[in-house]
Amino acid sequence: MELFPMLKSQNLKLATLRLEEEEARYYVDRAMEVFDVNVVGPQAYVALYAKYADLLTSKAEREAESFLLEKRTIDEMKAVSF
Repeated sequence: MELFPMLKSQNLKLATLRLEEEEARYYVDRAMEVFDVNVVGPQAYVALYAKYADLLTSKAEREAESFLLEKRTIDEMKAVSF
């Protein structure tokens, strides 16, 4: 499969690149900087939504059902803070 048929006449060669080369090291380091800057966003979202994990496991629903099945007076219900 030809990816760049318009360049066929230029007889281009693909050479290997060593990570020890200065230019390669520059691009690897730059890519890691970009990655480090962008990974903060997803980590912040995970931390933000971690408190809602019980909703995904149905733990919150089970706790609510358990709470509602217990016999309580009106005054006891009013005293419960959410």
